[in-house]
Amino acid sequence: MKWATRPGVHVDRAACAWLIRRFIDPAAEFIFPADPAAVPAGATPFDMRGAPLGHHHGQCSFETALTSFGLTADPALEEIGHIVHEADLADERYDAPAAAGLDVQPPPGPAGFSPPWMAQCEQPTAATYCCGDIRYSLTASGLLSTRSNTHRR
Repeated sequence: MKWATRPGVHVDRAACAWLIRRFIDPAAEFIFPADPAAVPAGATPFDMRGAPLGHHHGQCSFETALTSFGLTADPALEEIGHIVHEADLADERYDAPAAAGLDVQPPPGPAGFSPPWMAQCEQPTAATYCCGDIRYSLTASGLLSTRSNTHRR
């Protein structure tokens, strides 16, 4: 199945791509139209203006996808949703200290080396999926505590 989102990797888009590939559609193919009107028929848009899998009712696209695909019962995915929400929206709705810095892009390294998660990357890379799997495993096992027991609304 084809999935469409805007070009340029950002925390919510990258997290959605990981969620889609890991839990919804392992054979997902991602396309990156700059204009929502250019999304081809049959492709499912996400994290784009007007997309059903976008920002709605104070939620980021990752949270909307969790709800839309019935994945809210997984506590590790819920915590990752809080992290992505805070990194993307920074509205202090959740106590998610792990969100700090996720939306910051590092400068190019020595000799112009640019890590695969740099903003100029057009699409999610293997590193995106690997990092998502590591965070999910740590959260599910309880080794990564991402928030206190308080929840702000």
